[in-house]
Amino acid sequence: MSPLTVANYTIPGNQADVPSELRDQYRAGGFSERVRDWHLDRIPRLTIAAGTYIICPWCGKEKDFRSMQIDHIIPIQQFSRYKLWLYSKTHRGRTDLERRLRAFQRLLYSESANLLLCCMKCNSSARNTMPNSQGLKDAAERVKGSILETKLLGLIPTLQAIRDLRPVTEGRERIDLNAFVLKGADWYASRRNTRQSASPINRSTILGRLSMIHNVVVDLLVRGRPMWSITASSLLSFQPTRSFSNEEGRLCFYCLGLFKKQAFQIDHINPASQRAPNPAVYSNPTNLIPVCRTCNTAKGIKSLSTFWLDEQIAARQREGLPGVENAVGVTTPVPYPSYLDFVKAQRARVLGC
Repeated sequence: MSPLTVANYTIPGNQADVPSELRDQYRAGGFSERVRDWHLDRIPRLTIAAGTYIICPWCGKEKDFRSMQIDHIIPIQQFSRYKLWLYSKTHRGRTDLERRLRAFQRLLYSESANLLLCCMKCNSSARNTMPNSQGLKDAAERVKGSILETKLLGLIPTLQAIRDLRPVTEGRERIDLNAFVLKGADWYASRRNTRQSASPINRSTILGRLSMIHNVVVDLLVRGRPMWSITASSLLSFQPTRSFSNEEGRLCFYCLGLFKKQAFQIDHINPASQRAPNPAVYSNPTNLIPVCRTCNTAKGIKSLSTFWLDEQIAARQREGLPGVENAVGVTTPVPYPSYLDFVKAQRARVLGC
């Protein structure tokens, strides 16, 4: 299927505009991967005059900035349990240890030594699995000569230290520290509550300290992850990049940026908070449009407005990311003063605002 142009792009008017083999794959709770790809393949494409691609250290492929995500090299649960355990060994006598662990964990979450940018596909496929030393060496080779190479190799001793953790015995309890770091704990745990019961345990004991550590790490998942104190832009200087010219990009109709296919997600134009009484309407093709991940996240449950859409353009331009104003080989139709103004008019036609 050939992609539509900016001028003739339309949102499907009804199910009849969708290929027959996909019509039953729109469901109240979402849609299939084939439906997603069909929408993505319809996105208008333009040639970008110039830009920068980033190398994903896990797969070695070039991606644009909005196709990348911040990733914990060692998954945050394992990284936190190990680092908090080391911290607790030197602070075991403090009565406010649990509060200090929480503050320390917030710092660990944004610890730059354990962070990199990788593509969304690699980030989602990792699923909190621990890397191994060879995996870090392979990734370091893909980004050879960059600061990220040093960072990846610098975490190998931490992996080795986790592997070298030995069981400890306390009273009648034998505690496998390696299993604790990798998988968490299950002592004194209710089947309905993942938090560990530390009440009968003296906080100065090994088991008591590990229970507190486990509770702190679980809270990271149960109560929502803390806010990043580091930005993707600040990590960019560590990663290898390649400047390019005259390469294809797909159009995000919200910020009018031009990005690779992987940067896109499907947005529900009318948000869930305004869902129709019939929930099937929510994921009807008439309510779906592919936009870049950043715009999709920023929109959330907001309703579209011209002001918000123009703010997205301004935000994207502040990031220095290419958009329709950087496209080459295009003609500005009369009477529009620029190609950007022309595309904004087409956006208003497509989105009705």
